[in-house]
Amino acid sequence: MEINLSTAAVRPQTKIYAVAYVDFISVGNKIPNEASCHKIMDILTDTIKEATQEAGIAFIESVKTCFVGHEMFSSEPFVDSLFASTNAAHPNSKGYAKIGELVAAHLLLDQ
Repeated sequence: MEINLSTAAVRPQTKIYAVAYVDFISVGNKIPNEASCHKIMDILTDTIKEATQEAGIAFIESVKTCFVGHEMFSSEPFVDSLFASTNAAHPNSKGYAKIGELVAAHLLLDQ
């Protein structure tokens, strides 16, 4: 008997969601190998999406592009820089708020 570990410990009516990996990489060659970094983000998102399909859980892809205009090294970034002493290359409070907005909007539509 095969057990799906992502859903084995929850009630049958529980909805599980995964989100795409947010592309936070700057635009305009502000970091080395920028094009390669964007390709890696695409691979991460594709991998997450495939895993959700295999596990039978929902996937929220809209977050992938939610930092457009607010990428790393932009004038108003939603992600901390590579050189931050803590939380390097991860969303800051504005970034997490933006991700939360999109997830909340998706959940409202999915009711």
